[in-house]
Amino acid sequence: MKRIPKFLVILGAAAALAFGLFFVAQQGTDRGVAAILESDIAKAGGRYESIDYKSSGNVLTIRGLELPATGPGDSSVAIGLLRITGANPDGLERALDPAKAAGASKTERLFGALDIEDMHISNEKRDSDFKTVMMRDATIAPPARKAEGGLTVDDLKPRTREALIADALLRLKLSVLTLDGVSVTPKDGSPATIARIAVDKYEGGAIASLEANEIAVDGADAEGEPISLTARRLRSDELDLAPLIRASGDGSLPRTARDVPLLPGWMPKLGDIVVEGIAATSPEGSVTLDRIAMTDAQYVENISVGGALELAGLHLTLDDETGAELRALGYDELALDLSYRIRYDEEAATSRIESLVLSGRDMGQIKGSAEFGNVTFYRDVVGLTLPELLRGGQVVRVLQSVRLNGLELAYSDASLARRVIAHSAEQAGVTPQAYVADLVASLRSNKETYASDPFLASAYDAVASFLENPGTLRLKVAPETPPSLAEVATAMIGSPLLATRFLNATVEDFGPDGAPAPAAPTPAATQPAETPPADAPPADAAPAEAGPAEAGAAP
Repeated sequence: MKRIPKFLVILGAAAALAFGLFFVAQQGTDRGVAAILESDIAKAGGRYESIDYKSSGNVLTIRGLELPATGPGDSSVAIGLLRITGANPDGLERALDPAKAAGASKTERLFGALDIEDMHISNEKRDSDFKTVMMRDATIAPPARKAEGGLTVDDLKPRTREALIADALLRLKLSVLTLDGVSVTPKDGSPATIARIAVDKYEGGAIASLEANEIAVDGADAEGEPISLTARRLRSDELDLAPLIRASGDGSLPRTARDVPLLPGWMPKLGDIVVEGIAATSPEGSVTLDRIAMTDAQYVENISVGGALELAGLHLTLDDETGAELRALGYDELALDLSYRIRYDEEAATSRIESLVLSGRDMGQIKGSAEFGNVTFYRDVVGLTLPELLRGGQVVRVLQSVRLNGLELAYSDASLARRVIAHSAEQAGVTPQAYVADLVASLRSNKETYASDPFLASAYDAVASFLENPGTLRLKVAPETPPSLAEVATAMIGSPLLATRFLNATVEDFGPDGAPAPAAPTPAATQPAETPPADAPPADAAPAEAGPAEAGAAP
């Protein structure tokens, strides 16, 4: 059975439970309503501790409610307390009964408040527990009207439960949904827990804002070793789950992970998402992340084509094997920050990496930007998995069509290059100065050897200058005629030097102060010393004092 996100499953389950109970709750005495509900629960094979209905406040309270699974893949539900205030039974029936919903023409109020305590949901795959569930101000819109044309064969087919739930969720509106003490435990795995999930303004699959606190997931790797992931807080604005809900209802969600396409057409549309206080542990080491933010998302229809990502305060504690070389350089951990921004111009069919920045504390910084042209493949690959892309030749067509308009990469050293030089010199048994001098002499010799190749000559000279005084080293690609990615890959594999020429690639050293380093002098031919004029002063004579007119002259 296809699944939608857990908090929506619970929303649907809780709402469906309330709807089912109130289908039979017509106007009558307090005891009469309770008796009808008691009978209905018994017919469903369920049981309860007590039922209380107060018509004065239109409040229904059920304690100790248990409803069994009704078939394969279904879930059993146990609830400590369920309280519904301000329910509208007639509206519920008109809005949700498939036989009557088609005739609904206005938005119906469902209930004012729904409160649940100690809910347990169990099926063949997982157990889910919720300390409390709270919903407020529920309404449901009428079914969407079809265009002219009347009934179709599909209209006469019975609808699945998944389709009915998806349809209800796409018409449902809530002012508030809160879940506290959430725990989801797979039958063959470890629990995932969330202290609190709060949704503000849900309507038709769109969420104005969502916040989740104290998220923890435990599990095991392929070898059975324990792994864990925790996050202090997740916040999201303008989250649109409608594409995912529709796919859940029509059965188009993939059954396994390998069936998930690279660009799913059912992916939710994201607004701004921020996750804080992330920590992950495994046998290989631990990772902590102060903050990850995904913002400024850009879409073409349901396809994500641009946006910004920021990873701040990424700390990696390395295992003995991986970290040995870094510890030899004086690093106890890797402390990194990463950010990038991508924008897509649909009219010009260009995709631009406006900025890419990777910084390492006490290491250095890599900055980059790039632009690609003729980017029109998004719609062609939606819904295709990687094997399907490879079998259908779509990857080759993408590589042949997308053009590289330009690229820049720059590395600015903070101390990594100096540490590598010092460590390498120590390994070679020489001083850092001698080690650098030997490297630079070799590079400058190669520059002379390849003087006829502008790229190699400039590259050897730039790297030599960088080693002498580490600062900023930049690679720039600015082809006069943008080649396809396939042409770039073929040239780089077959003839890298030829690739640098048609890519118009250059390497330049900008020195520690960010200014282009002066080119190394080329040794000139020995010239005979000029004979000074007869009236010239001796070379060791003191300079004459400047007269009044000369004193004010510009140097």
